[in-house]
Amino acid sequence: MEFDRRTALRAAGALLGGSAIPATASAARSRQTGSPSGGTSQEGYGPLGSVAVSGAREAVVADDLAYVAASNGFAVVDVADPAEPTVLAEHREIETDTDQSLRGIWDLWPSGDRLAVAGPAQFTPNQPSGVALFDVGDPTQPEQVAFHPTDDHIHNAYFTDETVYVTGRDRGMSVVMVDVSDDDPVEVGRWSPLDEDERWADVAPPLRALHDVYVQDGTAYLPYWDAGTWMVDVSDPGNPEALGRVADATREQLAAVSTEEAFLVARTPGGADHYATVNEDGTLLLVGRETWAVDDRAGRLAEGGGRVGGASGVDIYDVSDPEEPEKLSTIAPPASFDQTTEGWFTTSHNADFRGDRLYTSWYFGGVGVYDVSDPAAPTELARWRNPRETSFWTAQAADGCYVASSVDLSSGFGGLNETREALYTFPDRAGSQADPPSLTDWPEDVLGPEPDDRPGVDPGAGRVASVVDVPGADPPDGTDDTGDTGDTGDGTVGSDGDPDDRDTDSEGVGDGDTDDGGAGNGTTDESGDAESTDGTGAGLGVGAALAGLSGYLLARRADGLNDSRSE
Repeated sequence: MEFDRRTALRAAGALLGGSAIPATASAARSRQTGSPSGGTSQEGYGPLGSVAVSGAREAVVADDLAYVAASNGFAVVDVADPAEPTVLAEHREIETDTDQSLRGIWDLWPSGDRLAVAGPAQFTPNQPSGVALFDVGDPTQPEQVAFHPTDDHIHNAYFTDETVYVTGRDRGMSVVMVDVSDDDPVEVGRWSPLDEDERWADVAPPLRALHDVYVQDGTAYLPYWDAGTWMVDVSDPGNPEALGRVADATREQLAAVSTEEAFLVARTPGGADHYATVNEDGTLLLVGRETWAVDDRAGRLAEGGGRVGGASGVDIYDVSDPEEPEKLSTIAPPASFDQTTEGWFTTSHNADFRGDRLYTSWYFGGVGVYDVSDPAAPTELARWRNPRETSFWTAQAADGCYVASSVDLSSGFGGLNETREALYTFPDRAGSQADPPSLTDWPEDVLGPEPDDRPGVDPGAGRVASVVDVPGADPPDGTDDTGDTGDTGDGTVGSDGDPDDRDTDSEGVGDGDTDDGGAGNGTTDESGDAESTDGTGAGLGVGAALAGLSGYLLARRADGLNDSRSE
């Protein structure tokens, strides 16, 4: 019998007490449908609708459904009518091979009538880890059909063609491939940079952690933090082969960074490949970088100690020939009064391609849509933010709209205001937000009076090229000699890293040449001391760094995962 989603939606809405939060009437009237290439600029750009999802993290769209990872489970949201997104089902308490449920779920991915749910995202002592497989043929009644245990936590995953790809935490930090055909999961392959060159083991683990994975047409795109984003042929999971790599630093340069320095370098601009995806034909690669401003009180990078780094943006590469990638452009992050983890940080997070459009998320910096029909010169079409209420984890294209998940990081990062855990829908058209809230003015209503002694920031001190001097190390493919990103720090677009193309008056960070107008009030000690155990330094050591840097910071702040709001 064919499943009637409209009937199920009405029933599910009634059972869930009408949890959908509709858009305002004006937003609903302005909704446009059709291909993303249509639409003209309109004032008053903003969300079409939203619905609360406790514990929300990543969201992935399949047809007119959005699957939302939700810390201790997941939600299925119908977005066929973007003005009224509706929760069809929530599944918490996911079974494992132990008597404990799967926790710390930050990622999931649908493929056909199956859904892979992975976790925990962070190292969590005495907690099970692995991939749960669900039958979602009836999205109102997800049914678990298998669980594949793993030795290590899983920060992110991808699912296609009956194979689940997960981020591993072995010595090489491999991508691990699990065949789930016939609902009988079995590992069928692994790959890491050590398979290409064993000398990658000489690089400190925080600089070569595999953070995410994306697979299309038999090629895996693997963001290995400062070790760059690797393109690997995984069409035969038992015999994967490297095709190419884009990066800001060479292996020799990275190997010269000490472990103590690595904790700081990994969290500051230059490298920090966090997310990767490609357009439909695989010729354009997007690499999102995730960094912050951090306090180097031990003076490892900044002379006399001080604040270093800032937010990072996204880079676009031509990878039509993976062996000869070419960097085309950079989209810089929005400027903010404070790019530390206590402020309204605006570093890039997850993103999506659809046709000639790129959908981006920037935490407190909101969401942005870009026309990339000329990938060497992306043009901003729309942007929306509300940092007092939202912090966006992802932006993903849907039919006639796009979705974005808002997360609450206040319990993990110190000093942040609470933000809403929800899935938002936005019109897929050009437009301008009416009176967008300032990100660069101190929010006295949130944080109280502005302190008089806010420190300055050295945005370039954490770059690998600033930390080490390795003669004879050629820059990797796809970069220039400086490894510069061309970020302007104000949400504008740079070219292929030419400093002459930058807005040198920008208050933002990331270009290595201008002062960071986003110096903030953060007071935590980001000394990078791997031996610190007082909760103020990088006290979880190398093991925590393997968790992925964003999660590492959360775990360090919260002393582990915190799912209390969703239990």
